[in-house]
Amino acid sequence: MKPRGAIFVLLEALKKEKLDLDSFLEVLDELIRQGFRPKEEVCLETIKEARKSFGENKFLEAKLGRGWKKRA
Repeated sequence: MKPRGAIFVLLEALKKEKLDLDSFLEVLDELIRQGFRPKEEVCLETIKEARKSFGENKFLEAKLGRGWKKRA
């Protein structure tokens, strides 16, 4: 099993719609306030990836309906 970090887990939760974008950002912010210290570049790239992922999910949902993942 390959080790994964907190950012990976958060992005996966967003992609699987376990978190919405606002919740994702709140959790990331709370992690940073609690002492999690990713590099600034990593944090920015994570937010870009989250927005992209969230946008793709909303686009597919609008085009294919709520159950689009089950059909893919």
